[in-house]
Amino acid sequence: KGGLIYLNGAARSPMMKHVLAVGTKALGRKLKPWTMKNEAENRTKELFAKLIDSKTSDIAITPCTSHAISLIAHNAMKTGKVSGVMDAVLVLQNQMSSNVLPWQHLCKSTGAELLVAPAPSKPGKSWTDSVLSLDWKKVKIVAMPPVLWTDGSVLDMEKIADEKCTKNNTWLVVDGTQALGAMPLSVSKLKIDFLCASVHKWLHGPYGACLLYANPKLVDKMVGFDHHERNRIGSEGDKDLPFLFGSSNAENGYEMRYRPGALRLQAGGRPNPVLLPMVAEGLAQVLEWGVERVASMLRIMTSKIQAGAAAMVIPSQVVALNRKHVDAVKGYLIPPQPSAPHIIGLRVPKSWNCKAIDCVEFLDEHKIMVSERLGVIRISPSVYNTDKEVESLLVHLRKFSLQHVGP
Repeated sequence: KGGLIYLNGAARSPMMKHVLAVGTKALGRKLKPWTMKNEAENRTKELFAKLIDSKTSDIAITPCTSHAISLIAHNAMKTGKVSGVMDAVLVLQNQMSSNVLPWQHLCKSTGAELLVAPAPSKPGKSWTDSVLSLDWKKVKIVAMPPVLWTDGSVLDMEKIADEKCTKNNTWLVVDGTQALGAMPLSVSKLKIDFLCASVHKWLHGPYGACLLYANPKLVDKMVGFDHHERNRIGSEGDKDLPFLFGSSNAENGYEMRYRPGALRLQAGGRPNPVLLPMVAEGLAQVLEWGVERVASMLRIMTSKIQAGAAAMVIPSQVVALNRKHVDAVKGYLIPPQPSAPHIIGLRVPKSWNCKAIDCVEFLDEHKIMVSERLGVIRISPSVYNTDKEVESLLVHLRKFSLQHVGP
């Protein structure tokens, strides 16, 4: 709209019109509450299970990623998975805080170690190499994303699971928010124990929902944060639980036993009758597109951006205007490790008289929207972008580079 080029899908996705229409219709049902039904909860779980190669019973609905990860961390302590100084939780340097802060709290509470895989600094080394090179003797949980949120660097989750997690009985906890919907991910193939994803990015949903997968072999020993009747035996079909009192065969109060599966982890309250139809509609669209097809399409765009940015060399005659010497200067720096199909991170050379945020602000002035994340120009095209928009981005990246050769 108005010539704006939005290459910022990793921040949030523009809402699709038909998702908005579904939400508007669902909101309107509150005018006639007797017409409201709870069909969207099951549909949402079915679609998400299909997306990640799982079962509906393995899915729970939570309000956000930090809630889901905190829930897992809480149960890691409650079940004794992490209990003291002989245990460790492994995370990545600069990993998104939603999948770090809950583990920091767990380690502080138990005396366990927060083991950090450092960013790869040597040529030819990747994040996967950094993770595998650590001492895993104490590692009980590895919590990481398939894609680093700052620059799109990817990890070989299958290799990490096969070489370390399976052999050491280590929980693999994955924040898939920056991956699901834009690249294929199977919980069975990758042997993931817990996977969560907020839906407002690559799943093209609204704010306020995060979907959680829990390994059925582990979930029966876990408990939810809040205690409510909707996940208890006898509440099927939205039935009210009877208050038990004076019976010799039961405790006073309500039924305490959980219904089977990941439902026991689901947040309390009635499933949101406005958000969930929108979440389901977004998931249905992603599945209709086909994740592999989306990934292939976006890979073409990010590859073109990466090649174009890497090939930019500031001519010596331009450098001569600002420098005493006239050597040509290399252009943008690209990540040395493998990158995701939908996110590419660029860095400005130290020799330039500017920072990444300056480039982001320059692009914004020219109606091209990207993000700055920890000194990286993060570019994340999506299905609504075009080749012409990518070409315009490269033109403006070059304009910026020609204007910012430091003295």
